[in-house]
Amino acid sequence: MKKLLLLFVSFLFATLAVSAQSKPDVSKFMPDFIKFDKARSGDAYFTIDRVLTTSYEDKITQNWVNNAWVNVDRSIDQWDTNTGTIESVSMVWDTLSGDWINEMKMFVTFAQNLTDSTLRFLTLDMYMWDNSAWVLFVNSVYTYDSNNFLVEINSSVNLGGTIMPYIRVVYTNNSVGYPLTEVEENVNFATLLFENEEMHIYTYQGGNPKYLTNDLQSEWNGSAWIDTSKTNYTRNSKLKPTVEIESDIYGGATVLDANKTESVYLAGDDLLSSEIRYWWNTAGTRWDIGGRNTYTYTTFNKLDVMLMENYMSGAYVPWLRTTHTYDGMEREILEQTEIYVAKGFEIYSRTTTAYTPSAVGDESPILNGFVLEQNYPNPFN
Repeated sequence: MKKLLLLFVSFLFATLAVSAQSKPDVSKFMPDFIKFDKARSGDAYFTIDRVLTTSYEDKITQNWVNNAWVNVDRSIDQWDTNTGTIESVSMVWDTLSGDWINEMKMFVTFAQNLTDSTLRFLTLDMYMWDNSAWVLFVNSVYTYDSNNFLVEINSSVNLGGTIMPYIRVVYTNNSVGYPLTEVEENVNFATLLFENEEMHIYTYQGGNPKYLTNDLQSEWNGSAWIDTSKTNYTRNSKLKPTVEIESDIYGGATVLDANKTESVYLAGDDLLSSEIRYWWNTAGTRWDIGGRNTYTYTTFNKLDVMLMENYMSGAYVPWLRTTHTYDGMEREILEQTEIYVAKGFEIYSRTTTAYTPSAVGDESPILNGFVLEQNYPNPFN
């Protein structure tokens, strides 16, 4: 029984994978007008886009197959600044029934700071759809100190109708609320005690507590922290990274470079113009170019075209291109992706976004109630 439980927990962690492999990727569920602030602690701080007229988004992704658009997935996002809530429902297209099927829902409560237009998560609930009702899957609670600096995230998981703690992330912060340390602890289901799992130590430029220069990652081996990787940053005047070098650490001491990204920004050091990706050639002990991304923008500084290229035989070869279209309120209504083939770019997929509910059925998938049901051993049952 214990082995089955551990297998289930491992599966759960894999399904919620992000950089730490066990934290829900909350940022991917956020409406486009809410941007994740990657410089701040944890998955907690978001900034609001300057277009504040939107409180509803309906995004539908389709693939181009046999000269026709085929539905793939859909998300409906709603937020309310009066109640401090965000709800995001993810659906997939059922080709047999010809209808959208609920898959996952995220419900967030937040506090907002009108001074700097930021949101701070307070709670985050993730649900799975069991064909008849939403089943609570993961619950996370965010704790802040008197300065509104994030100090702890506690997450619990629904195991067969019982809500149990399963992961805790603890932060220490510098004078402006940027993390100095981030320690992830996972519960030992045999002892029901939290145990060290992973740690990040963040280093900042002297005199500038917002200029992150180094992110050192370590793993707990049962008795000590062992360094496993690090990332070094060089930044511009807007603190955007211009050089990012990722290195692996072997045996806790041997550092080997792995990947490098060089970024160029437009005048003002804010909008990204291009990125060149490198990989470390251990045989030649040099950085070799892997590819390049270039970006162009509209007159109102929204992304217009993003082009991805691979570097082959001494030249850049197009691979993928996304084109973005906006309405009169500067809201994105279409993102189209094309793949490069021998004869040129071919349509691959598109995502269309609506900002008002249609007359038919947009509200039906969004249910406010939930139940706790048996979901062991398959949380997607």
